[in-house]
Amino acid sequence: MLDTKYNHKLVEENKYENWKNKGYFSSGDLSKKPYCIVIPPPNVTGKLHLGHAWDTSIQDAMIRYKRMDGYDALWLPGMDHAGIATQAKVDKKLREQGINPRSMDREEWLKEAWAWKEEYAENIHNQWAKLGLALDYTKERFTLDDGMQDAVAEVFTKLYNEGFRGPIYATKATCDLCSIMLPDSGHIQEQENEWKNNKRKRKGLKQQPPLYTAEDAIKSLEILK
Repeated sequence: MLDTKYNHKLVEENKYENWKNKGYFSSGDLSKKPYCIVIPPPNVTGKLHLGHAWDTSIQDAMIRYKRMDGYDALWLPGMDHAGIATQAKVDKKLREQGINPRSMDREEWLKEAWAWKEEYAENIHNQWAKLGLALDYTKERFTLDDGMQDAVAEVFTKLYNEGFRGPIYATKATCDLCSIMLPDSGHIQEQENEWKNNKRKRKGLKQQPPLYTAEDAIKSLEILK
């Protein structure tokens, strides 16, 4: 006899893993017309929220429709290291454990950062699974994967050298780049301290001027190449 109530846990158990193992979400059939969506990569600073669920549900419907319509449909999953925000989260966790992050050397701190990434990446994967998202995990990327940083450095520098002067390269604009990319983070700290201690420099200005300009960004990108 059928159960009197619908048991979603029983119905959904192992179904998503079965879909993945059978390659239902895989792409790469060059005989078909391509269709691709890159998932907006969630930051590994925490867990997904209702906004992520709403957004990815729409993308899931689109990618499934295109696949049924005969397209080679790729929904590319990935996550963002969110350097500055993740550093703040890791530092907060360390302080709660009674550890001063600034007392650690680079390698010690990076071990903690990568442990954080693994923990929250697993959480995100589990949440994607609960939503049943048709993601092609065989092509999943992380923003700190080998080649990703090189690609960013090459493209940004190329655009700048070709004369592109969009908002990200505005002379007075601050470039939001991960502190890992800074050639000398001490230089930024010196500028900040100078600003705080120089009352005459602050007079008449509503806010602190940018500490990291487009020129600084280009220098950093060229160093990474």
